[in-house]
Amino acid sequence: MLAGSDCYRLAPATSAGCQGSIGDGLRPTDAWNGRNQLYPPLFYRTMNLLVVDNPKTSVLLMRGFNALLAVVLLLGVLLVAPRSIRQAVFVSSAAASVPLGLFLIASNNPSAWTVMGVGTFWAFLVAALETASNRHAAIAYALAGLSAALAIGSRADGAVYIAISAIAVIPLTAHRGQPLGRWLWRRRLLPLAIVGALGILAFTRSAQSGVAAGGFLDNAPIAQVGLRGYADRVVALLGSIDSDRLFTYAGFVPGLIAGAFGGWGLGWLDVPMPAIVVAVSFSTAFTLVVMGLRSMDRGKGVAVCIMLIAVIAIPTWVAVTGRHDPGTYVQPRYVYPLAFALIGMALAAVPRTGRLRLARSQWLSLAIALSLAQAFALHATIRRFATGVEITAFDLDLAVEWWRAGAPSPMVVWAVGSVAYAALTIVAFRLFAGGEERLPTDGPDVVHVTVDRDARPSE
Repeated sequence: MLAGSDCYRLAPATSAGCQGSIGDGLRPTDAWNGRNQLYPPLFYRTMNLLVVDNPKTSVLLMRGFNALLAVVLLLGVLLVAPRSIRQAVFVSSAAASVPLGLFLIASNNPSAWTVMGVGTFWAFLVAALETASNRHAAIAYALAGLSAALAIGSRADGAVYIAISAIAVIPLTAHRGQPLGRWLWRRRLLPLAIVGALGILAFTRSAQSGVAAGGFLDNAPIAQVGLRGYADRVVALLGSIDSDRLFTYAGFVPGLIAGAFGGWGLGWLDVPMPAIVVAVSFSTAFTLVVMGLRSMDRGKGVAVCIMLIAVIAIPTWVAVTGRHDPGTYVQPRYVYPLAFALIGMALAAVPRTGRLRLARSQWLSLAIALSLAQAFALHATIRRFATGVEITAFDLDLAVEWWRAGAPSPMVVWAVGSVAYAALTIVAFRLFAGGEERLPTDGPDVVHVTVDRDARPSE
């Protein structure tokens, strides 16, 4: 299977049918990303447990397992998080999932764990820090540990993103008028310290950690060169930064972020997305962030700024210090997990007993627009692998060169997937962002009131 993909990889006009017949037997290989400590081992060791005699079945088991993990994490958020955090996670999941999130999460790419781990870790941590119940905090910390393990055990940058998210959550949950030291002590941060230590250890032992001090062409891990040697390399890089390159890449970063919403191709960047996908997905995400900022205090402002700076600074640093040209080595999926968490934190209401309320016309318009974008994205993805992009007909069943025997036809899969996403998105927006009620406007003295029937002071 590894060799078979070479015939269509980076060739959008060539369908996956070029690889011919894939045998049902397994064959040994050392061509995996865990070799030479390039990636953390947890993801690959776990996926190895799902390997059976049939390669096709193995792939389906891996994809199903990762999709199930995402469902478990979302159910965990639903059960333990405060109301506004539940809203933030579910609305951001719907808004930020098209197209890259849906493409990655149910895949056998390690970025799947990074996305779902970083996207939910901050929510579980908020739940643990803001509850008055030790039992509730223990459950939330356990789920936060699971999310952190997924991110840390899949990619080295996942450990960095978990650390940044944890730092951002501290001001997000800090209470005014209470000394920070006393608040930190009372908020049971020992589990967080343990997770942070494990994350640092995983990062330093991965060859990916060398990317931060030399770009993608230098993958020497921190554990190999030593902290002193690593620090010396960083200092040398700081003194050699090209201001012209820095300015050029800073202007490119917004396009990189938009790439996660369909501005770039998926996979090996060889699955092109229609323009409607990036236009709808990116504008929807931006709109929700702006709406979320209506509910603001100093702590939330600091948290959002931390995440925003990280989203901009990390890819800029890696590209500039590694002397990579814009659009080459640094890809949207590398910063997508942080962007996912940024949208969620921006939507978190202050105080937690409140939540973002949208008028019916607003949330319904957003849900319909996202559903339309997802339908186009799914159609383009199926088209690319089933026939190649040279076929432009709407009918996906036309000239199919690659499809699983006995499976529902491409058009059936597309229709079911599009309708299912639309239904789930409409329900998510209705439950977590709808419900605004207004008094009739009979005169200039009538006051408009927003009623939240679900408010519970205990949260």
